[in-house]
Amino acid sequence: MANRRISRPSTAVRPEILRRRRIVFGAAAIVVVLLLWGLVSSVINFFSGLSPEAAATPDASQSVIVACEPGMVQITAGIGDNAYNSWASVPAGENPFLWFNMTNNSKVACTFDAGSLVSFFQIKSGEQLIWDSKQCDRSQDVSAVGILQPGQSVNSPSSTWLRVFSSITGCSTGQQPAVAGGATYQLKATVNGVESNVVQFILN
Repeated sequence: MANRRISRPSTAVRPEILRRRRIVFGAAAIVVVLLLWGLVSSVINFFSGLSPEAAATPDASQSVIVACEPGMVQITAGIGDNAYNSWASVPAGENPFLWFNMTNNSKVACTFDAGSLVSFFQIKSGEQLIWDSKQCDRSQDVSAVGILQPGQSVNSPSSTWLRVFSSITGCSTGQQPAVAGGATYQLKATVNGVESNVVQFILN
């Protein structure tokens, strides 16, 4: 019986297959490089978009702003029109506006609560209490803490006095009218425990 040679599959790779493999591996490498570059670019863009304030490390040497101490803030009461023009004499038939001005007379910034929860007005005639804002409806009062810079002066929102007495039943409509026709009154504001000057005015 004649010997037969058993043929084995050739291990040599044909040139066209090698070219295909090189193309596939080359394309994959390019994709990986592009993905890595996109990731790096995104990180760079993120950090470059941050503001200096956001990227900066807090400075431990910066001073902490504290609450205003007694004597640092001056309160000045005001009565007049809704443009903060003061009146020494209230015209007949006009309901005057009340406000206060707060000024930081110190050399440092400090926090101060000037909200309606801690702000009060009183109107007197001699020793007689005519009107007290504490007797108004204060159910909506809130605190309003802000920073007063050295030398800064700020006016509060104004409110209206309806030329009436106040009582335990309220401080606006339905109350006894105050005496007008040249009567003299005194206004004082108290804000967060700080009392204002006394402002004298005439009610015509």
